[in-house]
Amino acid sequence: MNAVGSDICICDWCGRPYLPSDKGVYIAVLNHWYCKECFYEWAAQATWYPQDADVERKNFSFYAPRLGVKCQ
Repeated sequence: MNAVGSDICICDWCGRPYLPSDKGVYIAVLNHWYCKECFYEWAAQATWYPQDADVERKNFSFYAPRLGVKCQ
């Protein structure tokens, strides 16, 4: 992920550096990039609110192509 000029990724939650090949998760509603471990921890307690859908959609449509994110 060289969108920000670096080949190293940093989890927005734990701050741990990791390689792009380790795979991370972009959480559009937070506009954060998490390592998989932090994502699963967050997802276990996260609540989706319908009023956040517009922000989530806007963030995803802007950043996904720039970060090479593919929707699963």
